[in-house]
Amino acid sequence: MKCPKCNSLLSASSTGICHSCGADVPVDPSSTFSWIGALVEGRYKVLDIVGRGGMGEVYRVEHVRMGKIAAMKLLHEELAREPEIVARFQREAKAVSKLSHPHTVQVFDFGEHEGSLFLVMEYVRGQDLGSLCREEEHLGYKRALPMLVQMCLALEEAHDAGIVHRDIKPENVIVSKGTDGADYIKVLDFGLALFREQGPDQANITQQGNVIGTPYYMSPEQIRGENVDHRADIYALGATFYRMVTGETPFSAKTPVGVLTKTLTEVLVPPCKRRPDLNIPGAMEAVIMKAMAKEASERYSTARELRKALEECMSTLSVPNAMVLGGDLWSQTSIPRIEVVTSSPFTSETNLKREDLDRFENKLKRRRVGSILLLPLLLVLLGGGVLAYYLLRPTESTAALAQEREPNNKLEEANPIGKGRPVKGFIGKRLSATKSDVDVYSFTIKAQGPVLFSARLKGIPYINTSLQIYDDKFEEVVAVDCGPERFDEVLPNRVLDPGRYYAVVQQVAGADPKTNINDHYLLTVDWRPLRRSDEVEPNDGLEQANQVVSGETVVGYLSRPDDVDVYRLAGQGGGSLSVTVSAVAGVDFRLRVVGLRANSLGAMGASSRSGGSGGSGGSAGSAGLAGSDGTAALGVSPGWARLADTGGGGKGEALDKLPWPKGAPPPLIIVERKSVSVGGTVSRPAGLDQPYRLKLVFHRGVAGALAPARNTMSPGPSPSPGPSPGPGLGPGPGPGPGMTPASRRYPPRAG
Repeated sequence: MKCPKCNSLLSASSTGICHSCGADVPVDPSSTFSWIGALVEGRYKVLDIVGRGGMGEVYRVEHVRMGKIAAMKLLHEELAREPEIVARFQREAKAVSKLSHPHTVQVFDFGEHEGSLFLVMEYVRGQDLGSLCREEEHLGYKRALPMLVQMCLALEEAHDAGIVHRDIKPENVIVSKGTDGADYIKVLDFGLALFREQGPDQANITQQGNVIGTPYYMSPEQIRGENVDHRADIYALGATFYRMVTGETPFSAKTPVGVLTKTLTEVLVPPCKRRPDLNIPGAMEAVIMKAMAKEASERYSTARELRKALEECMSTLSVPNAMVLGGDLWSQTSIPRIEVVTSSPFTSETNLKREDLDRFENKLKRRRVGSILLLPLLLVLLGGGVLAYYLLRPTESTAALAQEREPNNKLEEANPIGKGRPVKGFIGKRLSATKSDVDVYSFTIKAQGPVLFSARLKGIPYINTSLQIYDDKFEEVVAVDCGPERFDEVLPNRVLDPGRYYAVVQQVAGADPKTNINDHYLLTVDWRPLRRSDEVEPNDGLEQANQVVSGETVVGYLSRPDDVDVYRLAGQGGGSLSVTVSAVAGVDFRLRVVGLRANSLGAMGASSRSGGSGGSGGSAGSAGLAGSDGTAALGVSPGWARLADTGGGGKGEALDKLPWPKGAPPPLIIVERKSVSVGGTVSRPAGLDQPYRLKLVFHRGVAGALAPARNTMSPGPSPSPGPSPGPGLGPGPGPGPGMTPASRRYPPRAG
C-alpha cells in the first residue's frame, strides 16, 4: 500500500499516518478492535476510537469510578518496543502534565497497560485546524489573528516552563466555536517536546542529530539536526500562519526531502506575492516573514513578543479583540486586544476535568488516612503479630530486568521480565559436572481473556539452548528447541490464559554441560489479544487443525525447521476450493490439500481454533503428515490429494478449483517447508519469525476439477519433510538439568 499523497510505500501494519509526509492513510479497522471494551488499569473503559497519529491511537474512554469521559492516547504496540520512542512518549506525559493553560490540552494520568503506554487527557470537542484549512482553503486575517494569539498564550506558559513543543502544525491545534461565534483553540500533542534543562537520559534521546517534526513546519536548525530552543516553535507558528492566510504551505515539493531542501536553501516567497488575489495586509505579512526568518536570532525572541506583534496588527487592521479562555487565570490581567471568557466550548459536564480528579484523589487520601488511624486497633483485635506479618512480609520485586541477575537457578530466584522487553543472560557456571546453568525468569500476563503468546531466545555460539514455559502450577506448557548451537528458539502463536508463568533457559539435555560467559543470549516474551486471523499452535496434527472461514486471511508462522501447520475449512461443501499462501523471503513452501472420504474423520470430532494452552504437542502430528498424501499415518482415508511446489525460496504457492462435494468432510490444508541441508548438515532455515498469509476461498455451486495445474503435482509419493534438526515442539527438549521426565514438572522448591 502506498501513501495517497506522496506515494511512499507504507508498512503492512499502517499506523494511520504517512511517516514521510504526515498525510492520513487508511488503517485496517481490525487493528483497533481488541481495545474497544477493554478496562485499562481498572479505571478507564475504552468506548471507541476517535483518531490516529504517527505515535499512537486516541480513544474515548470513561473513568468507571466517576462516570466522566476522557481521551486516551495509546502508543502503537510495535513502537512501544523502541526505547527512544517510549522515552518520547513518557516525556510527553511529563511535559504536558506540568501545563495548565486553558488553551493547552490537559493531561491527567499516564502509565502502561498490556505492553502499551497510555496517556489520559481531557476530551475536547472540535476540528483540527489542518482539516479546517483544507475545507476553507484559506482563512481571512480577521479570523486567523485571534487564533494565533491564543496559540501564543499556550506556548508562553510552555516556554516559561522550559518546554519546546517541536511539532507545532495545524493538525496539532483543535478549533471549536463558542456560543458567541468566536473561534477557540487548544494546542495538543507535546510528544516531541524538548526540555531545555536536560537530564543525563534526556541528552541521549534528543542530541542524536535526528530530524524530528513535520517537514512543512520545521525550522532550518531543526532540519539540520541541531539543538533547538523555543524559537523553533516561533518559526512553526509563522509557517502555520502562512498556511492559514494563503491556503498554501511555505515550501512545497514532490517529496519530503525536497521540502526540507527548499526550506534550507530557497528564499521564502512573501504571502502577498504568493496570493496577490487575497489582498493580504502588509503589516501581517511582516509578522510572518520575521517569524519565519532562517536565522533563529532574527526571529521574535519569545512567543510573548510575537503575540504583542499580532495584537498590534489587530489594532492596525481594526480586528475585534481576541476572545481567550481564562477564568481565574486571566481575570486579574489586563492585556490589550484580549477579552477573557470563563466558559469553554470544548468540554461539557460529562467530561473529565482536572478538578474532578483532584476531588476524587482527595477523597481517596482521606480514606487512606482513616485506614491508617484504624490500623493500631485492628492489630490489637486481630492478634497484631499475624496481621503485621502479612503487612510487612517481603514481596517479590516486580520491576522488569534488562539483564539476568544471578542466582536465578530456582523458582524462588526467578528474575522478573516485562512484556516485549528483551533480557540479556548468560549460560554461566555449571551447577555440577552433569548439569548446565539454568536461568529462570517470571512474567505475569494481565488481560481480560486468553492472549496470543510468543517468545524468542536468540542463540549463542557453542551451546545448544532450549526454552521451556511453565504455568503457575509449575506444569510445562510448551518447550522448544529449534536445532543446534546459534539457532534462535522461536515460539509464536501460543494461546495462554492470564496468570503467572515461568520461562526456563538451559542447555539441551544429553550434551556435556558447557559454559559461555562471553556471548549473551536475548530472551523476549510478548503477548497480545487474540484475533480471528491468528494461527494458533499447536496445529501440527489432524485433531489440532485450525478451523478457518472462507474469504478470511490467516496469519501463520513456520516457527521450527520441522513445523507443519494444518487447517480445516468451515462449512458443508458443495462447490470448489481455492487456496493461496503468500511468499516469505528465503522460505521454500510446500502446500498440500487433501480431500477426505465421507465418514473418514469418524472419531475426530469437531476441532476448533482455540488451540488451548496446555501440552507441548506437535511432533507426533508432524511425523504423521510425512506420508505420500499427508494422512497415511493418521488413520483417515484420503479421497484425493494435491501438492503445490513451485520450487525455490521466496515464492508463494496456490491451488485452484479443488472439489469439495456436499456432505464430504472438509479438506485438510497443510503448509510446510522443505528441509534445508548443506553437506548433510541442517542449516538454519529462513523466516522462522516471518509470517505467511493463507487464504481459502470456497466457491459454492462451482464444480472443482482435479486436472493438474502448472504448479501442481498429481497424487503420488512426495518427499518427506526430511530430518528434523531437533525435537521441536513434540516431546520438548527432554529431561534437562533439574527436570523430571515423567511429570515434566519443574523440580520441587528448594528447602
